[in-house]
Amino acid sequence: MLDITYDIPNLNINGHFETSFKLSGYYTENSIAASAAALAYGLDDTAIIKGLNSIKGIAGHMEYIGNFKGREVHFDAAFVPEGLVKTLESFQNEELIVIVDNPDSTNPRDKYKVGEVVGKYAKVLICSGYNETTKKYNIEAANEVVQGAQKSSAIKIPVEDMVTAGELSIKHSHSGCTILHVGPGAITNYEDVKTKMMSGIMEGCKKYD
Repeated sequence: MLDITYDIPNLNINGHFETSFKLSGYYTENSIAASAAALAYGLDDTAIIKGLNSIKGIAGHMEYIGNFKGREVHFDAAFVPEGLVKTLESFQNEELIVIVDNPDSTNPRDKYKVGEVVGKYAKVLICSGYNETTKKYNIEAANEVVQGAQKSSAIKIPVEDMVTAGELSIKHSHSGCTILHVGPGAITNYEDVKTKMMSGIMEGCKKYD
């Protein structure tokens, strides 16, 4: 929900409107700026609300997928610690279930650090060991992410693949939670990773809650 109150004395206009805008982070900041510009140029509230309600974001970048059994699902490609912090801070007031695809692609990465960062924000951390770039299973990669979050109170679950991760994200959440994917697979294998995660989420919706 995006709630905008405006007052532009030079143009003698003021008012208030609400939208069902679902995105976070820089999308919120940019949308507020765009709304201000639209109001200044004379667009009415109805046109702005329609535009904001239709935005789902850029594929793989804080992308809003939809609401599934009361859970808001987002899909992001952050995988280095700095990028993860920026993404996760956008959801810091949410009950957050984070699905991490294997942080390695063709190059090994600091999986322990990834777990440490995600653990600071997540209620539940689910990490897939499947490398979406090389197409190889490596459950040890998922275990290393989980080990990095050892000081976190989050539920920590290493799994083999994104289908299982998606299903368990429903099992270990409830209506009102936010499910967020992070990891390099959203860049290197966008359609496949998203499809597998959503297949699991849909299966989870049938089984749980």
